Amino acid sequence: MGKRAKIVAIALGMLVGLGVAAVLFLESAWMRGWLEDQASEQLGRRVEIADHGIRWGLPLTLELDEVRIANPDWAETPDLARIDQLAITLDVGRLLRGEIELERVALQRPELLVLRRDDGSTNLDDLMDGEPTQEQEALLWPEVFVIEQGALSFRDEGQAIALEVAFETPGESTGALSLRLQGEGEVQQDDVQFQAGAQFDIEERRGAVEDFVGQLGDSRLEGALAFDLGAESPQLAVRLHGDTLDLDRLGLMPGPDEEDAAQPDDPEAGEWDRGLAQVLAELEAIEAELDLALERLHYGGQSLHDLEAQAAVSQGRLTIERLQAYQATDEEGARSLWAQGWLESQDGRLAADLSARFERIDLTAALAPFGLGEIGTLDGELNLQRVEEGLVFDDTRLDYEAPQWELSLSLRADSVEREGEPRVHLVGDGRYAGEPLPSTCTSGRCSTLPTMRLPIRWPGS
Repeated sequence: MGKRAKIVAIALGMLVGLGVAAVLFLESAWMRGWLEDQASEQLGRRVEIADHGIRWGLPLTLELDEVRIANPDWAETPDLARIDQLAITLDVGRLLRGEIELERVALQRPELLVLRRDDGSTNLDDLMDGEPTQEQEALLWPEVFVIEQGALSFRDEGQAIALEVAFETPGESTGALSLRLQGEGEVQQDDVQFQAGAQFDIEERRGAVEDFVGQLGDSRLEGALAFDLGAESPQLAVRLHGDTLDLDRLGLMPGPDEEDAAQPDDPEAGEWDRGLAQVLAELEAIEAELDLALERLHYGGQSLHDLEAQAAVSQGRLTIERLQAYQATDEEGARSLWAQGWLESQDGRLAADLSARFERIDLTAALAPFGLGEIGTLDGELNLQRVEEGLVFDDTRLDYEAPQWELSLSLRADSVEREGEPRVHLVGDGRYAGEPLPSTCTSGRCSTLPTMRLPIRWPGS
């Protein structure tokens, strides 16, 4: 063998040796410990890896076996998550340029335990402190996701909720993460079963729950949900149809406390439209759609049945395509509400174009969970526009009773034109605070009516 050939052979041998050493180093227990330390530092929780290996080639795959992520100290169980095997495939070309891009992430039998305490905190809270930037999210989001035989357990002892959810991807999930979900458990001692499909796109910050079908106790529910947090205005769409939905048992809408339910003494509380306008103004930042149909809804100690609601919020305007609800029937028959139209805030005041029918609707009961206090009962039909110049009525007739305010009012209202100016023509009778109300008036703002400061408080006012 010539001298040059020997040099080449020695160089090749050294390269092979270095390669073998690199392989042994990357697959050593020291490297596994380094991976554990890095993951633990990033999550703020102890991470353990039982074994690891590298599948060499193009592409390059890092395999981690029996990965465990610890729970916080207060949790009774030691592990927040366990994964039988986590395989991460890397783009070698990008890796050689000092960049990391995840081509594929595959999880076999991941198990996640979520615990919620009475104060509302969970064992995930500290992991969510400081939201990652969009660049970081994109870095950690692979092109392909594969999840096999996943299991999620949720426990909330305060609300008596225990759920077990199986999840997996339908084959390889490319781009957005697609999941099949199937769950069962108990909520407030009611048996729960459900199945659904879900999609999440972390880069676009949007997702959806589709084809949800569930059973809660004796009630069957079905629906869908979609959200888009990456849009200029956050978007949300919800559809829910079913038999009975009890928000009280779910702990989602408790009744008002004594302070909220008490009658406020603020004399300016009569500016009722400003309170509603303030609520509507807070909706300007979102776009939302609601399609709700329930045979019975329990909320804040109250009940509605045969409830149908189709509504949307866009650019601060609440559009009611259809709202229909019935209160509990008494000896005089059903109490019901129907409404259609829109409401929005304009310069801090309420603007509206609204039609509504009331059949002895008990406003006190219907709005009790919102802490508005005693309001009274309403019967009749309302066709109203509130514009910059004032109120415009069309074929409106209302009978209103509020004994707590010594108010009884029977009113008929229409908008008419007198001397080329729009006016409101009111005909009715009633009493307020012991004083009779005028039987007829026609004026731009009907200023001959006495000022009535009704103590209605809107939430947050």
